[in-house]
Amino acid sequence: MARRYPTCVKKAAKRLRLKPAKVQRSYNRGIGAHKTNYTGPRGPGGRKLISKEGWACGRVKKLRRGGDYDQDLFRKK
Repeated sequence: MARRYPTCVKKAAKRLRLKPAKVQRSYNRGIGAHKTNYTGPRGPGGRKLISKEGWACGRVKKLRRGGDYDQDLFRKK
């Protein structure tokens, strides 16, 4: 069965010439960062205004644009 990736992961993988599975690791790290240390805007009652998926796609887009984190994904193993 083929793995389904979010659209932001597919686009970033194509642009960076990486396998989508590697870019998915950055996406997963974004999900984890959202869960552990969200510092974004909050709505009424302390509700988080950015979803974990939106946070993760933002991290992937930052990677695509040359961000300073997740650079270990570019190293050959």
